[in-house]
Amino acid sequence: MIKVNFKSRILNLIQGTKKDTTYQAFQNIHQGLNELQNTVQSLKLNGENLVPSGSTNTVFAFKNVPSVVNVNGVVQTEGKDYSVKGNFIVFYTPQAPNSNISSHYLGQTT
Repeated sequence: MIKVNFKSRILNLIQGTKKDTTYQAFQNIHQGLNELQNTVQSLKLNGENLVPSGSTNTVFAFKNVPSVVNVNGVVQTEGKDYSVKGNFIVFYTPQAPNSNISSHYLGQTT
């Protein structure tokens, strides 16, 4: 009886080697991290002073959705100190007249 050992190389030609696949995966990860780094580096914290909308000192209009809201330098908490309704911040407690109220949001650098 004759024994034939045959190993096809077709799959090796069609599929990349493990080394090539791993290398490509690391290349893709590296590229993704570079893109993430560029995006984060292009962000900056912008701010705007809020102006009362009405006479109660509880409703303030904003142009950009805030990430952080400050009243006289004290960070306010959404859901505890205020809520957002449309383009307005509604404070649960009226703010003192002449308070320095500002909002800050992330934007792209130019």
